[in-house]
Amino acid sequence: MSEQDHTEKADLARGFTLNGWEVRPLAGVLVRGGHETHLEPKVMDVLLCLARHAGEVVTREALLEQVWGKTIVTDDAVTRCISELRTVLGDTDRERTYIRTIPRRGYSLIAEVRPLDALTAVTALAQADADALPGPIVDTPRTRPGSRYLRPLLLLLLLMSLVLIADNTGYFVPDNAGTGTGPGHAQPSTAALKQDTAVGNGSRRSIHSIAVLPLVSLSNNQDDEYIAEGISEDIRNALTSVSGLRVAARTSSSVFKDRAMDVREIAAKLNVDALLEGTVRISDRRLRITAQLTDASSGYSVWASSFERDIKDKIQLQTEVAEEIAKQLVPTINNDSIRVRGVTADVRAQDLYFLGRHHWHQRTPESLKLAVEYFQEAIKLDPKYALAYSGLSDALIFQTTYDSRSMQDIEPQARSAVTRALELEPELPEAQASLGMLLEKAGDLQGAKNAYQRAIALNPQNSMAQMWLGNIFYEEKDINNSHAHYEQALKLDPLHPQIQFNFVHSLMSEGRYHEAISRAREFLRFNPHDLIFNILLEAELESGKYEDVLNLAVGYNLSDTNKAYENKAVIETLIHLHRFEEAERMIREGRDKLDPWLYGMLQSELAIARRDPLALNQVAEYFSTPQLNKPWSHKKKCNAEMSSYYRGVAAYLAGDFNGAMQHFGEFMKLTAAPGCTDMDVFTLQSARLYLAAIHLHLKDNTETAQALLEQVSTSLQELRASGWNSTELQEAEITMYSLMNDYPRAVMLVRDMTDRGIRPYGMLKFSPLLEGFVAYLGQDKNLIPGLEQDFQVVQQSCKNIGLAKLGI
Repeated sequence: MSEQDHTEKADLARGFTLNGWEVRPLAGVLVRGGHETHLEPKVMDVLLCLARHAGEVVTREALLEQVWGKTIVTDDAVTRCISELRTVLGDTDRERTYIRTIPRRGYSLIAEVRPLDALTAVTALAQADADALPGPIVDTPRTRPGSRYLRPLLLLLLLMSLVLIADNTGYFVPDNAGTGTGPGHAQPSTAALKQDTAVGNGSRRSIHSIAVLPLVSLSNNQDDEYIAEGISEDIRNALTSVSGLRVAARTSSSVFKDRAMDVREIAAKLNVDALLEGTVRISDRRLRITAQLTDASSGYSVWASSFERDIKDKIQLQTEVAEEIAKQLVPTINNDSIRVRGVTADVRAQDLYFLGRHHWHQRTPESLKLAVEYFQEAIKLDPKYALAYSGLSDALIFQTTYDSRSMQDIEPQARSAVTRALELEPELPEAQASLGMLLEKAGDLQGAKNAYQRAIALNPQNSMAQMWLGNIFYEEKDINNSHAHYEQALKLDPLHPQIQFNFVHSLMSEGRYHEAISRAREFLRFNPHDLIFNILLEAELESGKYEDVLNLAVGYNLSDTNKAYENKAVIETLIHLHRFEEAERMIREGRDKLDPWLYGMLQSELAIARRDPLALNQVAEYFSTPQLNKPWSHKKKCNAEMSSYYRGVAAYLAGDFNGAMQHFGEFMKLTAAPGCTDMDVFTLQSARLYLAAIHLHLKDNTETAQALLEQVSTSLQELRASGWNSTELQEAEITMYSLMNDYPRAVMLVRDMTDRGIRPYGMLKFSPLLEGFVAYLGQDKNLIPGLEQDFQVVQQSCKNIGLAKLGI
């Protein structure tokens, strides 16, 4: 330890300032504005220990050792002292300004520490000690001459002895705290790279997977948070280039930010062998990164280092940190094997890119506008920054999903950005994924598929490209391939809500409702998110588990943004339970919060369940109104088709079969023409089934009816071959067989559903085309024992669920 370091530590024992507070350790007081606050000795010792390592992480173990020594106390003693310090210092806001908790590691004093002048400190100490006496010191027969000066003299001698003790011992944070500091570690020169390596307890084992947890910013400046986030992402991206090493994706790793959890539990959730944790501190244009590698099986640190450079060397420092970590994982690795594509040499441009990605991940209209601006500023600083062009394209494309912009509005700029990114670096995985998103939004599914596949070939650990490729296969109705890519994305990013949502949805499409519900509940237990709650509601609804839908809805508080989808599930449940008045009231009172398209769909379901052709015609009229043609309505291309479909169903309900035939015929012509890209495949099959039912009822053209049923059969068989087995598909099959008068086959399908834990009676009762089949089931209760009775029990039990929270 240098002489300067010794002096600084000795000075802290004499006293120091802390953001306006004057701390006098030996007097046991804090002074501010002329007012003194006394601290318990152990509380002051904890503050002094933290001050000696200001800006660094001090573990709870180090605090216990340095403050309590061999005295056996629990962690609660540390917690109590930290709590009392925060109360006294006024450090009670959510964003700490004095002491920051570093989850799973310890604490860091983030406020600036300045030693007091030695003479000032001693004088203040003597005055404080004198002030503490019960009365003035006077010469009495019991008091020897000069005794009034004895106490401050003794205090001065005590200070000197403490300086000597500090000079020989000093406070020290173990290397397994991730700081790599302590006696013998000199500060580096301006141009030097500081690196202190230590190996913790426990034997090393092969590490094939790692999670980079978000580096914790120790800076007071909240704006530095995004820099720590960006450095974490850059280190993560660099490690993905190491052959044979799986790196957990950003979103899943970020779930554990500020969570005090055991490293082994985190590793188990992320399915990795090791965790990388660390801190980032920016002070006086210096950047300091500490990193600690922990073996997930033992929980022991196997390596820890600290790195420090001038802030202008930040980009090089990030690469060096990643290289050093990679060497610890794969000792034989060559530095040249680590490649980070699309980077910049401009530190400010990189910071702007970090800010852009930070806001892009938030996915709100406001954040995406900021993201666009930051990416554009980064490009101005470095016109050859490929990643910034990719980010700009991504932000613009996301504005069509999370904001009110149309593809026609953003496509020229987004296409120009992604084209430039690929010109600069054709093998940039992020740019290939950006191209995939652009082509998908433009309707070029094959081009999008090719781009996503290229992105994955360049970086197999790109979880988002895996998910987006799964989306393409889903749009193509290929659920087998879709599910495979969602599953792979989930392995890479197991806690990403959108990946979890898509994965659960694919299970539902496969008819694996029990597994879908189980996985959704598992996801919710650890990382509650509205998306997962919504898909859980949908899975319970499609399974006919209406009690679970209502119980979930009243027991979970959704954000206002997603409240409409909770209401959707509840409204559909009430419709299937034949509680029409309550469903109608919820639709009416929640209209302002419902998406216009969703509002129309719910109105149509209510009208069909009530067998109300007049109300359904009103819905058909609604779907032809201009309000559904706004740019943000992703269903606008199919409005005319849906209007014709509902007019056909309304005519069928009214017994106007010729009119129904005309409307469904118009529907078929519209769907056959280019333009409607969002039509649900089961709506198309439903229209064919209605036409077949009309021809069979009129007995005017049985050959046409048979041809229509064969078309439905072929389509459903293709869907089954691609992995589909949802309740929608089975409902279509049951309808098809009932129209063929093949009731035994229809009964077999219903039995299959009940055997898989699905309650189909509410769904069967809903469909106008299945009234004859439901009547057939009612004539022989032994065909599927308890089917109707079970539904009646469910209806009754649902009446006992209080829905006041939902406005019912």
